[in-house]
Amino acid sequence: MGDPGGGPATPWSHLEFSAPDGPLLCHPSDPLPDLNAIGSVRAPRSHALSRHVPVQTFSTTNTDVVAVESGLEQELVLVLDRDPSLARLIGQPLTVEWAGQRGKGRRHTPDLLALAQDGSVTVWDVRPEGRRDHKFWDAVRITRAVCEHYKWGYELFGGLPEVHAINLRWLSSYRHPMPWYQDHRDTLEGLARLDGATIGTVLGTDDGSGELVSAMWHWAWDGHLQLDLTQPWRATTPVRWEPR
Repeated sequence: MGDPGGGPATPWSHLEFSAPDGPLLCHPSDPLPDLNAIGSVRAPRSHALSRHVPVQTFSTTNTDVVAVESGLEQELVLVLDRDPSLARLIGQPLTVEWAGQRGKGRRHTPDLLALAQDGSVTVWDVRPEGRRDHKFWDAVRITRAVCEHYKWGYELFGGLPEVHAINLRWLSSYRHPMPWYQDHRDTLEGLARLDGATIGTVLGTDDGSGELVSAMWHWAWDGHLQLDLTQPWRATTPVRWEPR
């Protein structure tokens, strides 16, 4: 008989996935479903007293929408979308069940699963640091044990500093390819390789159409054009080209 769960090494009883054929329960010794094929285990919902509003946010990783339950989760999707090593993002990817105090059953659904192109997995829980109570930390303990068992990564996300978040959201407005972005790539690379190149260098080179400037933001989103997202941007902000 396989491991039924609930012991010190595997303190959860089972995981629930949404597989193509329907809900699938996996005990610790059971094989997992193909993570490329799973969906969300629940649809995000809200009501009059909800702290957050569900969001259908577009993901450049998926080239499709991801269902998330808050603006903070949407922010994490933007962060992860800039990682070229990722292949898929899944909102509410699984539910963990375990016996809590006095044997009362508990359930926890992590917020996001990131599947990399090399097959590695990272599970994310999203919550502001000021709202992480003892029930949350208990869920973190169990979820971390699950991830260690399956050799997955596990991370917490509490949000970006305000300036970083604003800069990232600005760049996300330029993530969708436009015909002229590729046309201006060589020009941008040449400018960004100059000693002392700045945002102002690009602004001063644009022919008035705005195409070079918008291409700058696109390639900054893409990661080839490097900007410091943690600081307010000015004409004097340095830029540099990063081969990828």
